[in-house]
Amino acid sequence: MNEATQTQKAKTAFDLAITSFEILLPVAWPGKEGKLVVTHRLSRPTPQQESEYKRKLVFQERHSGNQITEEHGGMSDGLTWLWDQIAESVSGYPGLEDGTAVTEPLAARMRVAHKEMAIAALYECGAEVLPEESSATFDGGEWAVRLRIGSLNSPWAVLKLRLREWTESEKRGFEKKATFSMSVQQGKTKLATSGINQQAFSDLFDALLLSVAPDTDSSTSEVLANGKTFAEAGREAFAAAFLGEWKSEAVTQLTQLWRKKAQD
Repeated sequence: MNEATQTQKAKTAFDLAITSFEILLPVAWPGKEGKLVVTHRLSRPTPQQESEYKRKLVFQERHSGNQITEEHGGMSDGLTWLWDQIAESVSGYPGLEDGTAVTEPLAARMRVAHKEMAIAALYECGAEVLPEESSATFDGGEWAVRLRIGSLNSPWAVLKLRLREWTESEKRGFEKKATFSMSVQQGKTKLATSGINQQAFSDLFDALLLSVAPDTDSSTSEVLANGKTFAEAGREAFAAAFLGEWKSEAVTQLTQLWRKKAQD
């Protein structure tokens, strides 16, 4: 089975097109000393589910004249919604057999905090631009990015990406689409909504990606996409195998650096 668990330690290959994830969560439980470790098996979210998840991570303000009378924002709605879509089974809970399938009644009973923790763990990642391994030229050059997929202490994989610098046209297009905002008049008040456009980050990542390799200092021995190497599958197939949040993290770190560099 093409899956990832958070207990991987040995040097091993990592397939970006993972079909399922086993998330280990240490949780407090009444009557239990210390933490109870439970497991949530999640299926891979589809691009459509990822986009809808991002749309639910919005910030809202209600305006009355020149005053803000109400604010609402946070991640809970998006996290719980996505868990309900992709949760397959749970294990380790008192009173439930290991591998109990997630049904609508069970999903309704599952603690919201545990849903939020599982999705947050699914998307946990970090990116670092490596200037010393990048090659700048008069027209932008190529940039190296170390991408950690998974938790800091026990990642599923650590990759080295190479991406070209954006063109001025790509910069303008991305900055125009990266966020969205809208307002609706509701009686005497106006409700303003803003959020992140996941597709803009994914599209820019897909356009800029040049190569993918394992970080030789990590436990990742090889990076695959549907069982094929980068040389076999090609750039487009590899770009398509990344989850949207992994793409967003790499793009965010790069674009922040490029904006700062343009101001220096």
